[in-house]
Amino acid sequence: MYIKRRDAVKLYYYLIAADGEVKQTELEKFEEIGKETDTSFVDYKDEVIEECNRQIKKVIDEDEYFEVIKEGIDEVLGKDSSLMSRFMFGGIGAPLVLWNLLSIAVSDKEYAPEEQKLIRYMVRKMGIDKDIYLEMENAMKSIQAIEHTITLLSNQDKGFVIKVNHLEIYSSEIGKIVREFTERRDVIFSSMKEMIAD
Repeated sequence: MYIKRRDAVKLYYYLIAADGEVKQTELEKFEEIGKETDTSFVDYKDEVIEECNRQIKKVIDEDEYFEVIKEGIDEVLGKDSSLMSRFMFGGIGAPLVLWNLLSIAVSDKEYAPEEQKLIRYMVRKMGIDKDIYLEMENAMKSIQAIEHTITLLSNQDKGFVIKVNHLEIYSSEIGKIVREFTERRDVIFSSMKEMIAD
């Protein structure tokens, strides 16, 4: 399944609004992925945000907030023109859209339950196999954990023994361990690129 680039951008925005708060880190990731998704993203970005916010403003009370966002997603994915063949209008594959959604969701270092719930809803709407989704989600969580560990290790002072996950590590070993974690992260990224390309 392939999705129009502009419609994919709408899905990205709905995701960052899912928990009721559009955070700066999420907006930055939205901007970065939007530019990667479509070279003309900057020409219509504000219009897409305005369209999504118009949908979100239909909320009458807080309890229906999530449902109103789902209605916006249904509108995007329900259009015949949104789901398309690979070569029509430069559509992008649903697995790449999913990977981008996961990247946005963890960009603020927090994978909120609302975001997970909304991504799972979109996975079903886009017809993505649940095993592919679960593998991508686990890969993203692993990458996030590895990057957190790399940050912790990189911020340590020299000449000390530090503890990471009940292990004692001497500062002289930190560079080697950071390289090993970086290699692990890169292997996961490579396997995800292969999955998205299939």
